[in-house]
Amino acid sequence: MPKENLLKVGHARVKQLIKESLDSMPQQEKEERFIVPFTPSIPETEEEIKACIDGTVEVFAEDTEYTEEELRVELVDIINYKSLDIDTSLPARQLQEELRAKLESMSNEELLEAGIFGPTITQEEADETRAEHEKWAYSRIMEVSHIEDIETTVKEVIDEHFSKPLKAYKAIIKRYTKENLDELDKPVKRAEAGELPTTYKEIAEKLGDLGFFNGSELAKHKVIFKAYFKERRLTGPEFRAMMLFRNWIEIENAYKESGDWGEVIATVVYDDLYPQEAFIDYLEFLYQTEIKDVKLLQKITGVTHIDSREKGEWVTPKTEAEAKENAIKELEAILTDARYSKYSRAIERAVNRGAKYKDLLQIKPQEYGLPETWSGHIATDQYSSILWAIRMEFLLDEPGGLMLTPDLRSMAKEMEAPYSVLLDAYNFTSDRKNR
Repeated sequence: MPKENLLKVGHARVKQLIKESLDSMPQQEKEERFIVPFTPSIPETEEEIKACIDGTVEVFAEDTEYTEEELRVELVDIINYKSLDIDTSLPARQLQEELRAKLESMSNEELLEAGIFGPTITQEEADETRAEHEKWAYSRIMEVSHIEDIETTVKEVIDEHFSKPLKAYKAIIKRYTKENLDELDKPVKRAEAGELPTTYKEIAEKLGDLGFFNGSELAKHKVIFKAYFKERRLTGPEFRAMMLFRNWIEIENAYKESGDWGEVIATVVYDDLYPQEAFIDYLEFLYQTEIKDVKLLQKITGVTHIDSREKGEWVTPKTEAEAKENAIKELEAILTDARYSKYSRAIERAVNRGAKYKDLLQIKPQEYGLPETWSGHIATDQYSSILWAIRMEFLLDEPGGLMLTPDLRSMAKEMEAPYSVLLDAYNFTSDRKNR
């Protein structure tokens, strides 16, 4: 099988197996992960009701270390969300006692209405959460595959729930590597290393300072992953800039080898953010023009046929009319994703460098060619993009992240941001779990 088809089929197969893994989960676990619709009801026994109250009041597991301030933050969040009449200025332990007393004094109907027996999850909310699970699993499977000895909760979750797609991904990469002269385990070489645009020159210089680029070769893929995920020698923005630079080199090499932009899209760009951003950057640099719309993108590339990705499978259009329509749709997605990637990296880079909240608000999506709102990503507007960047920078997306960072109020003070912004960042994408 040609290498471009091998990888397309392989990635599609991994995504399909992720869907099947979620489908095969026990119903109770699906409900706990909020990936199926759920309508709470009053439990049948007093023991079950007490367990629900205990689960609300005891916000941390027994073996979890936490500070009094962290406990207070969690309790205040619960009290405010459930609109309970409790004085939130009380010390943490007293606040916890007041919360328990309040819940125990409420009728079962009142507890149900307050969400103590679980939140109501609509089909739309369940679908949205499931899509987030699928994206998370897909990205983490690649991470775990490249760092065999990584020891994290992430690996445990992947091993337990997504072992089949993980095995499939490892198999496809092993076959690809064998058939393509160990390309994935060799430094990436620049073909006739020519001029670079300013942004990529800066990235190249930074990578040179870090010892990952010598002017013509970029470090091995596994070396890059290990430096970031295990050794923590790279910041998040540095890692993403390195991956962007790697994609630039791969696109440069692929086009010089084939001279066909359609093949470059099929073999290098796919539907991943960084290759898409690098692809648009490379085109704009090569042709010295700003690509403002899909019409110009199609004119430059000459691409009139792209297979589409539907429900995890690659589908070839049956007619010329379908092919033309699908090409426009896929190119539009590439252009939008490239803009989103560039914008989100700008926000993330600013947070990493200590920007204040007011500074983040000045980084407008419109300056990157995005509308006020968009779809297809976890962040869909300026505010959610800021929340996601804060969440990633302060490890709020990782289990136990708050154990490694200052408390939320200190973060808010440092960023000169409303406390509600840090709470929103902490609850972002997992807010149903914390309610």
